Amino acid sequence: MSSYKQLILVDCDGGRGSLFNDIIICRQFPPNCEFYLFWNKDGSTIPDSLYKQLSGIPHIHLCPSHLINSSNSADGKLIYFLGKLVEKFQFILLVHGNDHIYKEVIESVIYDYDKEKIAEKGIKNPSSQDLKELVTQCRRRNEQHRCVDPKPVDALLKLASVPQPINTIEERCSQCSKKFKNKKSLSQHKKEKHKTNTSLTCACSFTCETLTQFNRHQKAKKQPFIDDQGIVCCLAANKLSKIYLTADSASKTISPGKTNQCHLPNCTRRYFKPFGFISHLQAKHGNDIDIQVQCCNLDIKYTLDEFYCHVNLQHKLIGA
Repeated sequence: MSSYKQLILVDCDGGRGSLFNDIIICRQFPPNCEFYLFWNKDGSTIPDSLYKQLSGIPHIHLCPSHLINSSNSADGKLIYFLGKLVEKFQFILLVHGNDHIYKEVIESVIYDYDKEKIAEKGIKNPSSQDLKELVTQCRRRNEQHRCVDPKPVDALLKLASVPQPINTIEERCSQCSKKFKNKKSLSQHKKEKHKTNTSLTCACSFTCETLTQFNRHQKAKKQPFIDDQGIVCCLAANKLSKIYLTADSASKTISPGKTNQCHLPNCTRRYFKPFGFISHLQAKHGNDIDIQVQCCNLDIKYTLDEFYCHVNLQHKLIGA
C-alpha cells in the first residue's frame, strides 16, 4: 500500500474559515490528507459551534494563534508548522488569500525540494464548491500515486484471513552499524549523522559536514526581528534596515547605543534600547501606525511578521 501523504495548510483569516461550514464534505477527504487550520484567535473566524464539530474529525487539526496585537500571527504560525511537517508529507498545499508572504515561502520549499512538493490555492471568496474541489484534487493526486482509500472489509473475510509472513531486508549503516528498514532511510541517516565528501554551505557562508549540523545552525539563527543591537540585518542588504511608522512617513533607522525618541503626537518618551522603543510603539501607538521594514529591496516594505520570516528563511543550503 502506498505511503503517500498529503498536507493541506489553510490560512482561515479573510473569511476562509467558512470553507469548513459543511461538516459532511469535511468528512469526505481521504484519510491520508491532513488539514491544519490557522487563524487569529481574537477574531470570529471559527465560531465555537463549528470548532467543536471540526474537533471531532481526526484529520483536521485546529491551530488558532493566541498572540495579541498582531494581525499576521496566524501567518507566522502556519509557516512554523510548515517547517516542522515538510519532511513528513509527500505533497503540501497552501490555501490562502493570495498573500505575498506565502509566495516567498513556496519558492523556498521548491528550492530545497522540487516543484512537485508544494502548491498553492488562492481563495478570496470561499464557498462549499471550493471545498468540494479540494476533495476532488486530493483524490486525484492519490490516484496518480496509486494510493487507494481503504474500504471496509467483510467481517467473515476478515476472520478467515490468515496473516502472511512479510520478508524484510534490513539495511545496516557501515559507519555506526545502526539498522534501517530500507535504503532510503539509510541514505537519509548518513546525510544527517555522518560526514559527507563535500561541505554543506549556508547562504550566510556558514559551512558544515552533516545535515544535523546545518539544521542546528538554522535553528540557532532563528531570532527576533529586533534585539538590543537594533533591527536585524537581512543577508542581502548587510546593513541596518529602515522602518516606516506609516505608509507616507519618512524612514527611520533604529540603532543601538543612542537614545531613540518617539516623535508621535503628544508623546515624548525616549528609549535607549531598540527593543524597548519598538515595544512602546506597538503597545501605545498600535492603532495609529503601521510599522513596515525595508531592507534589500527598495520596492518592498515588510510588516514586522513578514520581515521576521524573510530574514529567517534566508538561511538555506546553496548549491542544493
